[in-house]
Amino acid sequence: DLRRAKKSLTRLVSRWQRLRLHYPFRAWRDWLDQTLGNRDVLRLVVHRMSRFALFGAFSRWRERIVETREVSLRTRRANVVVERFVRRASRFKLSRAFNRWVDSTRVTKRARRSLRKVVARWQRLRLSVPFD
Repeated sequence: DLRRAKKSLTRLVSRWQRLRLHYPFRAWRDWLDQTLGNRDVLRLVVHRMSRFALFGAFSRWRERIVETREVSLRTRRANVVVERFVRRASRFKLSRAFNRWVDSTRVTKRARRSLRKVVARWQRLRLSVPFD
């Protein structure tokens, strides 16, 4: 079967060559070779473009990460400033509250001391009898 196909193909080719019909076939073959070559070139171009597109996407992703880091750095710096302000304010409020507590304890201690002195005087003067 294969021998018959080869033999008929060689007869066909020799007939085309004799009748000079092989020129259009050659033109078609050259056109096909050129088209297939163009397809290969296009395939390479598309492959390179896809690689570049992937590279471009990767580089954009990398740029986005850098931008995100910069933004997070800026927000962290802003947060640090806010935290410092809040700490100062709380320390100021705490120091005010602490100073008020110290003042109230001083007043309380002074009042207790004066009360002790008054009680000691009353006991000495024997005025403490009605209070017993």
